[in-house]
Amino acid sequence: RTPVHIEHKAEESLLDKIASGKRVVICELDPPKTLALEKYFGGAQALVDAGCDAITLADNSLAILRVSNLAVGAMLKERFDITPLLHLSCRDRNVLGLQSELLGMAALGMRHVLPLTGDPARVGDHPGAASVYDVNSVELISIIKQLNSGFTHAGKPLKAATNFVIGCTFNPNAKNLDAQVQRLERKVAAGAQFVMTQPVFDVDLVGEMHRRVQHLRIPIFTGVWPLQSAKQAEFLHHEVPGIIVPDSVRAELASHDDEGAQACGIRLAEKIITAALDFFPGVYLITPFLRYESTTRLAKFARSL
Repeated sequence: RTPVHIEHKAEESLLDKIASGKRVVICELDPPKTLALEKYFGGAQALVDAGCDAITLADNSLAILRVSNLAVGAMLKERFDITPLLHLSCRDRNVLGLQSELLGMAALGMRHVLPLTGDPARVGDHPGAASVYDVNSVELISIIKQLNSGFTHAGKPLKAATNFVIGCTFNPNAKNLDAQVQRLERKVAAGAQFVMTQPVFDVDLVGEMHRRVQHLRIPIFTGVWPLQSAKQAEFLHHEVPGIIVPDSVRAELASHDDEGAQACGIRLAEKIITAALDFFPGVYLITPFLRYESTTRLAKFARSL
C-alpha cells in the first residue's frame, strides 16, 4: 500500500515573528455554541482584515459546550490562511485523548497550542458531566514537549516529531502573585515557550507583572478585554474565576449610559495595550462574547503604535 504523506506549507510561527522584530497581535474568537457558523466566520474575516496574526480558540471555556476548536481552527486556516492557536483543556480528555487531539492538530498543520487545566464541568451548562483532570497543565506541557521529541507519553516512537509552539497561562490578578510566578516558572521549565495572561484591567499591574516575570525571558501576551457595559464588568468580576475588575473601573462604567460605558471600556483597553507594548512584544485581545467590532478596533490601534 502507498503510504500517506501529509505536507504543509511552511508557516512562520508567532515566535519567528517576534524574533524578526515584529509586534504580534493575537485575537481570541471563541468557537460558536451552535452550527450557525457564517456570522462567526464574518467576525474572523474582520479580525484578519484588522491585522491579527493569530486567532486563538478556546476549548469549551467556562465548561460551556461549543463547536470543536480543532474543526473551527482547520476551517479558519483553510479559509483565511490565518494561524489558529488552539487551547487544550485537561478537563475533558484523559492522557490518551489529549495526545490523540494533539496528533490531530499536527496532522492538520496546526502548531500553536495553549495547554490549560480548564474550568470544572460543574460551573458550565452540563454540570453533571465528569471532569477528567488526568493531568494538569504543567504535566500536559511536558507531554507536548515529549511529542516534539518524537515520542508519546508512553515512550513509543511517532516516526516523526511534532513541531508544536507551546504556550501557557498566567494570572497576574491573583492575590498571591508569588505563587502564580512560581507556577509560571514550573510551566516554563516544563517546556512553555510563550505566555498568555488573564485579562488585565489595571494599567499599573502591567508594569508590576513585567517586573515579576522578566527573568523568564519568554514572550508574554497581556490579556486585554474591551468592557462593554457595567453589567458585563460586574459579571466578569463576580462570576468568572481569575478575573478582577477594579472597583474604580466598575464605578466608572456604572456612571455612564450603555454607549458611554462601551467608550470607557475601549479607552481603558487602549491604555492597557499601550502599557503592554512598552514592556512586551505583543498583546492578546479577547473578543467579548463574539462582539468582534471592539476587538477589530483594538487590533488596528495596536498596529498603529
